[in-house]
Amino acid sequence: MLVFKLVIFTLTLAQYINSSDGGSTVCPKGKRVKVSRGGGCEVCPDGSYQPDNNYSQQCKACTNCEANRGSFVKEECTKETDRKCECRKGFVPLEKDSSTCKCDPGFGLKDGECSQCEDGYFNNRINSPCRKWKECTSGVNITGSRTSDVICNHLRTDYNITKHVITQLTSHRPFEKTQTTTTNTVATTTGTPPQTVEPTRSSNTGNYIGMGLLMFGIIGLLVLTAFTCKLHITANCMQRKTAVQTKDSCRRPVEESGNSRSSLKLNPEEP
Repeated sequence: MLVFKLVIFTLTLAQYINSSDGGSTVCPKGKRVKVSRGGGCEVCPDGSYQPDNNYSQQCKACTNCEANRGSFVKEECTKETDRKCECRKGFVPLEKDSSTCKCDPGFGLKDGECSQCEDGYFNNRINSPCRKWKECTSGVNITGSRTSDVICNHLRTDYNITKHVITQLTSHRPFEKTQTTTTNTVATTTGTPPQTVEPTRSSNTGNYIGMGLLMFGIIGLLVLTAFTCKLHITANCMQRKTAVQTKDSCRRPVEESGNSRSSLKLNPEEP
């Protein structure tokens, strides 16, 4: 009795499902169950198809081949088969059904056509035109290709200079300390006694010493100049003082002789 009830329930459920999808009417390929009441089948509308026998009221939409994306119609859509697309020359499929295509790097897109870049031109993006290689006035370092531009010498030189400066700025005591620690660790691991590694003095220390000596020399030169000027002024003052004293010594005998003559005039009777 239980089995019989299960069978009745299954048949009822199947009938309900069929009735909700157009009833029990089976339509052939290229047709669908009529939407209106009364049952029956009708041909799929334009732009749609039905590849199998069905109970459905819907047909499948035909695939659209996008001509502006490099695709074209290879086989047109029918009531029973879908439309087949194919990529034009130079394009490659972007979708599995080739309804949309792309112009790969190394090829250039121009006026809706995709063609390989000529010599001296490149393209490293999809669906883009080819671009001309740059002109190197300082010479070519790396030759360009259809997917990459030329690299000039001066660009690589600037890169090397920048890399050298960064290396110089970062290769000081922190790096030496790390290197010393690494050396000690390796020595311990291999079982040999660790050796003390003396850190190499940075080249900046020599620069600082040179600058200090230069400043010291400049200061010493200034002091020596000031001392020389002072000696020169002192010497001039001594010369002037000596000249004044010499002039005074020459005048005193004359005055004394004048005094003696006047005394003679005042005392004429004295022998």
